[in-house]
Amino acid sequence: MSGGECQTGNIKDYEGEEDEAPTQALDDADIELLKSYGRGPYTDTIKETEDQIKKHQDKVRYLLSVYCMRLCMCIHSGSNFSSSSLPAI
Repeated sequence: MSGGECQTGNIKDYEGEEDEAPTQALDDADIELLKSYGRGPYTDTIKETEDQIKKHQDKVRYLLSVYCMRLCMCIHSGSNFSSSSLPAI
C-alpha cells in the first residue's frame, strides 16, 4: 500500500443493508408523547404563572410611565412639587 491510500476494505459495499423495515408515520398518540417529553407535572402551572407575572410587569411599567409623565408635567409647569400636587393615577 502506498502512502495516502485508504486503509479500510469497505469501499461502497452496502449490499446487505437493503432489507431494512419501511418507516411508519407517527400517529396522534406518538405525537402527544413526544410533545410531553421533558414536561413535569407542574409545567403548565408554571407557564401560566410566568404569563401572569409578565402581564403584571407590563401593567407596572405602564403605570410607572404614566406617573413619570405626570410628574414631568408638574415639574415643567412650575408648580411646587409634592406628592399631593400629583394627579391621582
